[in-house]
Amino acid sequence: MTAGSHSAASRSENHVEETLARVASERGARVVSDVRLDLGGHTQYYSHILVDNLGLLVIDVLSWPGARVKGSTGFAKWTAKGESGPRETFANPLPANERRTKLLAEVLLTCGRRLAPEYFSDLVVFSGADISDVSVREPESIRITDADELESRLKLRYDFAMNAGALEASEVDDLVSLLRTLNRVDDPIAAAQSGRGSLLREGILDLLFRRQPAQATVCDSVAGVAPSAPRLTEDTPPDADTKETHHRAAVAAVAIPLLLMGAAVWLFQYGGLSIVIDSLSGLTFMGFGQALDVKADSLR
Repeated sequence: MTAGSHSAASRSENHVEETLARVASERGARVVSDVRLDLGGHTQYYSHILVDNLGLLVIDVLSWPGARVKGSTGFAKWTAKGESGPRETFANPLPANERRTKLLAEVLLTCGRRLAPEYFSDLVVFSGADISDVSVREPESIRITDADELESRLKLRYDFAMNAGALEASEVDDLVSLLRTLNRVDDPIAAAQSGRGSLLREGILDLLFRRQPAQATVCDSVAGVAPSAPRLTEDTPPDADTKETHHRAAVAAVAIPLLLMGAAVWLFQYGGLSIVIDSLSGLTFMGFGQALDVKADSLR
């Protein structure tokens, strides 16, 4: 990226931050920016999280200064092509931001803040890019915009709210305080863990024998900061063992195939099968011999 591109990207990102600050001031919302949450073994980064009476809006800012972005809802990969330089490929940002939002809901749930699904939404903002060639079907079109249209897109959030906007100011403050407490953006270890967590990339022994991440302990230490559990859903009972259950299922999914493979190798490569056959044969002849003895005794 050239110096001019860096300058353009900086201006566009500043425009996003200024727009968020202005809308937040007008609507009584709060914005938590540059957030990295520890998910146990890996971390997740958030550009901005807007918190208001409607819930939490996860905003992912993608900076492509001067590039023309092409993509559509059904494509796993999108492209960005600047005036000079090669065409670059990146993952469809909509599913990625949706997963990011669900992870945020799980973290809050672990910390005792259970919000109904309609209190979570997400928005992808392209900074400095031309997204006129992006084709996104309804209703997902409201989940993507560019920096220039950000303010009007945020206005739709309040004009067509997905819920009654029942979060009180104290509950908004509670969520903001919790997010700031859990933010590990300045932690070098957390930064090094960014992007880890795939079962395929972790060591098998680490997966089998590591202890469960102590997220609940972190949240317990924060529990006295502000009131807990805003707007709990009535229809879903608390499930404190969900993460432990998922962890055990992941361990079983890896351990059982390994045990079966080990048994197969022992049977066919190290003579285990012949040992089993010999043992069964011995038992068979022994049983046959005992039967003959019994028959002989009866004849006497």
